[in-house]
This record gives sequence, structure tokens and C-alpha cells, in this order.
Amino acid sequence: MFMNTTIATIGVSAALAACGDGRGAPPDGAGDPPRLVSIAAVEDGWLRGDLHVHTNYSDDALRQSGDWMRGSLDIVGAWRDQAWLAKNPTLVDDHLHFVAITDHRTTAGTADPEFHADDLIVIGGEEFGSDGHAGVWGTRTHVAHEPQATETANQRVADAIGEVHDQGGLFSINHPAAEGDIWAWDIAEFDAIEVWNGPWSLATADLTEARLDEAVMARGVENPAIRVATRVGGAGRNAQAVRFWQAYLSRGIHVPPVGGSDRHALFPAGMPTTYVLAPSRDQAGVLAGIAAGTTFVSRSPIGPQVVLSARIDDRVYAMGAALPSATQVEIQWRVARARGGFLRLVSGAVDPSMPAPAIVHRVYLASDDVSGTFVWTPPVTGAWLHAVVVEPLPTDYPAELEDLVRELTTFSNGSFGGIANVLASLTDIGAILDPQTCDPELWSEWRLQCMPADTEPLGSFYVPERLQPLLAVEFSDALTTGFAMGAISAAFMTAGP
Repeated sequence: MFMNTTIATIGVSAALAACGDGRGAPPDGAGDPPRLVSIAAVEDGWLRGDLHVHTNYSDDALRQSGDWMRGSLDIVGAWRDQAWLAKNPTLVDDHLHFVAITDHRTTAGTADPEFHADDLIVIGGEEFGSDGHAGVWGTRTHVAHEPQATETANQRVADAIGEVHDQGGLFSINHPAAEGDIWAWDIAEFDAIEVWNGPWSLATADLTEARLDEAVMARGVENPAIRVATRVGGAGRNAQAVRFWQAYLSRGIHVPPVGGSDRHALFPAGMPTTYVLAPSRDQAGVLAGIAAGTTFVSRSPIGPQVVLSARIDDRVYAMGAALPSATQVEIQWRVARARGGFLRLVSGAVDPSMPAPAIVHRVYLASDDVSGTFVWTPPVTGAWLHAVVVEPLPTDYPAELEDLVRELTTFSNGSFGGIANVLASLTDIGAILDPQTCDPELWSEWRLQCMPADTEPLGSFYVPERLQPLLAVEFSDALTTGFAMGAISAAFMTAGP
């Protein structure tokens, strides 16, 4: 993905045997269908959610025929919709538990009478910034985005983080390699990094060093981590965001990865989904779980899951923990819902030069629930390690989708024209224009499926299970690897001497 390595491609065909018809219907005479394997279940403290959702309190969502607060929250909750579950009964437990409403530069939505949901933890906040964006969670009072008095622009960001923390909130860098919102600010006291924004490969353009140079000249400050990230070419801006996060880990700044759909319209919430090991099922629990660092990001609430733990001598540490200095660490791993894919354990040194990471362990995933151990020998100067899960791309799609699949698996320049063409070919135009016409009986497993929960203009759509990997294509050197991005875990970090 983000390092120079050959990707093994064995086992793709074997994975297809378990795909079924994508609808999850039980055979005749069977009882309730079995649930999908879940190794990050709510009864174990794991909550699933979307940390980056916009409503029409964001000017751009309003211009794009987005949804007001009630409609937006109904769409976030639509993974529980009875029409969806009737067609996908194995997914009955795979809905979202929380959502952060992060409208651009305003907390006005938190005062909306509809700012609540019976089946969702609704977290207030906003999306900070104009040149470089950040997610702010757990706040109700607006934080100034423009420099105050004699502040520099970089100091405003640093001061804003303190003001968010004073409210008990968290501050997370959003889509750092996005062309129009490059994170060039050099600050260190933030709480997380959004490594996955929207469908992984739908807009795959790289951030170039030339474009970064322009931003640095305009802002008068440079973040060394984003400079490192731009040197990952041909993999897309989400892969660059992962490398940005890794560079911060190498600088000794240990924060968890998160993801967010950045939903404005059309697509569902939860693509991607952030899993958080939360001490309680409320806003405080979600924020505490993120602050503790035990997270992973999956392509959706029905996507792959990965959980790690670390053992040193007789002590076991949760995924994402800070570890003491050690020359040998036993990593215990478990992966679900990625049959035919691979687990990769990725490691790098804690070193201010931010050296390139390497895959230190790779395992083929022969079933939907695979576990194992790996003995990690980090350098005594300190190191970090996290997991990446990839899953096979479907190859049994209908012949009429061949041109579309070719387009989806071709590295693009991220232009909206290309995205619009994909959307037009996958959707029911009538349901886009008039969502009231949505008829679940017309749903197809190889097309976006209209969403009954969206009753406002410009309809929203589910991405069915079999189609999701084609919106998460993994690229290397501008070529598809034959796999889709499935999940990214938090990182362990060992202390130096």
C-alpha cells in the first residue's frame, strides 16, 4: 500500500466461494441466519461509528442538497432499517452506535431541537479550519478558526487545540493530504489522525510535492510529516494520510488512527467506520476510548475487523497501548471478515528522520476468523507496529459491469467528473431526484441501493456488501494490487532507553 513491496495475490478465487449471493438469505427450511463473525462486539466494549458527518449547517452540504439534522441522523441510523435487514438478515448486528456531527466552522447544529437520536450516541463538535481541516468532537461552543490578535496562523491552530481540550473535547487532523485542505501546520498536541476519509479509492489523486510547496509558501510553515507523505506516489490521498500518521509515530507522537465518511450527500454514513473500545456506551465513553488509543478503522460497519494485543513477560496490553522498552514482544492478532485477503503487520522506528516502514509479518487469511501470534523484536531505541488488512476484489461480477470495474480499478486523478460517471452508472437516477420513489424490491447487489430513510431531495444510497471492495481498491505505483483496503489498526509504540 504505502511501502515498496510485492503484494502476494494467491487465494483470490478461494475467497469467492464464501461470498454467497450477497443478500444473506437463509436456505429454505433454515431458521434465523447466523450473524457475521464479530471479534469486536458491543458486549466486549467495542462501539462502531462515524466521526465525520455534515448536515446542512455546513454551507457546502446545503449547496449540494444535503440533509438537515433529522434527515442526517436518520441516514446514519439506516443500517438498522427494516428494509435493509430484510434483504441482509446476517447484518442485523452491524449498525452504527455513534456519530460526530462536524459541520464546517460552526457548532450551530448542536442547538437544533433534532440533535438527538434514540439509537445513536450523537456527539457535538465542528470541522475546524479552512487551510487544513480538523475534526473537533465533544464540544458545543465554537472555537475561532482565524488568527486572533497577534497570533500567527500556526499558533491559532495550537491555541484552538487547547481551547477544545478546555471544553473536554478532542481534536483530530482530517484528510491531511486532501488537495484543497493540506495539513501543513506543525503542531503536536492533537488527539488523533483521520487516516481514511470517505470510500478509500473513489477519489485517489495524490498530493504532489509541488502542490505542497505552494501551500508552504502561502502559509509560511511546513509540517515535516506531510512532506514525507507526499513521497508516497500512485497510491492515493488516503494512503498518504496513513503515511502521514506513521511519520508522526516515528516522531514519537503516539495518537490513534480514525476514519470518517465526510458525508455531505448521496453516500451512506459509516464508510469508513471507526471502532472504539469504549468504557461506557455514551459520548464520554467514546471520547475516552479514542483518547486511550484503542481504535481501528474498517471500510464500513460490515467490513473486516482486526484486533491486536501485546504481551511482554506476563503482562498483556490492549491494541494501541504505549509499551515499555522491550527487545521482544509477542503480538497476538485476530482478523475477521477478510477471507482470501492478508494481514500485514507494519513497523517503523521511532526516529526523527521518519524512515520508511516495512511489513514485518504477512499472513494469508484462509477463513472469516483467523488468529495467530508474531514475535516482534523492536529496536531498543523505540518503534511502533500496527496492522493492515486487505481483502480480495470480486472477480465474479456481471459481464455488463466489466467497463465499470475497469474504471474503478484504474488509478484516477480524483476529478469529480470521473466520480460522477461512476455514480451515474451505479445508481437509479429517479431515486436520486426523488427519494420518495425508492423501492427496495428493485435493489441489486451490484448497484447502489436507494435508502428509504432519506426522504429529502437528492436521495442517499447504500453500498451493498459485494460492491464495497470496488470502492476501496488498493493501489501501488498507480496500479491495482488486486486487493481492497479492509482495516487499519491503532499502533503499539515501545519506549526508548
